[in-house]
Amino acid sequence: MVSVSLPNDYSKGTGKGIFKDCRYLENVDLGARDVEAEAFMNCSSLKRVPRMLVVGERAFMGCAALEEVVQRGYSVPEMAFKNCSNLRSFSFDPTPYHPENETVGKEAFYGCTSLAEITIHREVVSIDIRAFYGCSSLKSVYFSSITPPSLGTDAFAGTHPDLKFYVPAPLVGIYKSAWPDLADRIVVAE
Repeated sequence: MVSVSLPNDYSKGTGKGIFKDCRYLENVDLGARDVEAEAFMNCSSLKRVPRMLVVGERAFMGCAALEEVVQRGYSVPEMAFKNCSNLRSFSFDPTPYHPENETVGKEAFYGCTSLAEITIHREVVSIDIRAFYGCSSLKSVYFSSITPPSLGTDAFAGTHPDLKFYVPAPLVGIYKSAWPDLADRIVVAE
C-alpha cells in the first residue's frame, strides 16, 4: 500500500499533475488543500479521498478504483471524475461555503458506471454537456434549488432507464417547465 500525506505547514494546493499516473497510490491525506488539474489522474488504485476542494479539470480522471468522494465546494470541474467506474458515493460537504455560479462541469462524471444516486447542491446553477453521460447505474438525482439548473446537451444521456429527478413538491411544476424533455422523470421527493 502506498500513501501520501502532506505536512500541516504545507499551504499550497497539490500542483498540476503532481501524482498523475501513480498506479500504486491507495491513500491520500491532503488536509483541506485544493486539488488541481490532473493531480491524481489515472491513479488506478486510489479508493477514497478525504474532504477536499477539487478545483482542477481531470483531477481524478481514470481513477477506476475510486469509490467515495466528499467535495468541499459545490462545483465539479470538467472531467474531474471521468471514467471513475467504481465511484459509488459523491457528496458535497455541508460546511459553510460562499459559492458563486457553481456548476457541474462538462463530462464531470462521464462513465461513472457505479454511481447510483447523487444530490445536487442547491447552489449549482448549471449541469454542463455530458456531465453524467454513461452513468448507467444512475437512478436517483435529488434537487432542492428553487431555480432548476440549466442543462447542457446530453447531461443525463446513457443513464439508467428508470432515472428519476426528485424535487420538493412545490417545485415539481417549475422543474417540469424548465426541463420539458425530462418532465416524465421529475417526481416529488419523499
